[in-house]
Amino acid sequence: KTGRVRSIFVNDSGVHAAGLLDGESKIIYWQKPNGEPLQVYEIGTGSVTQMVVDNDNNVYISGINSNGTPCYWVWDSDKKEATEHPLDGVRANSIFVSNNQVYVGGTYKDGEKELPCYWESSGNRHSLTIPGNAGGYVNSIFVYNNKVYAAGGYGFAEGESEESYACYWDGKGIRHDLNVDGSKASWAKCILVR
Repeated sequence: KTGRVRSIFVNDSGVHAAGLLDGESKIIYWQKPNGEPLQVYEIGTGSVTQMVVDNDNNVYISGINSNGTPCYWVWDSDKKEATEHPLDGVRANSIFVSNNQVYVGGTYKDGEKELPCYWESSGNRHSLTIPGNAGGYVNSIFVYNNKVYAAGGYGFAEGESEESYACYWDGKGIRHDLNVDGSKASWAKCILVR
């Protein structure tokens, strides 16, 4: 069968990838341990946005299940099975794991607007700042020194502007616009902090 990899992660244990089988909504996790044959596991059904692997080689995959519910899956490397965790109202575009805490970046709906946020497994959703009349989104999150950094963008309702403006939010939640003159549509897809 053929498939599509949506996210890849490399660590000391080998190469990890997550995606879909073509023509099906089966979420597949591929693992290529160092010096060993490729292993293939079915996680569930739906779609994948991102995958990360923790220090114990447990796999975390964000996405949407086949019912259209935003969620993330945790693949237990010892039990060789996945558990699905629905997200309450948060669309999952990005996932990160730090100090046994899961962070999911994306959007939530407020009326007709989608607004940027991140969620943490303690159950808290954190809104990120954008201009008052805009909608926005988080495409990527990264946790460094227990602070959450996010990248994405925002745009305005019809009639004001059709443009999208790239930005990132630092560890204090302060937004930094990247395309300040607004001359071209832009958006940020990934963030890394060191």
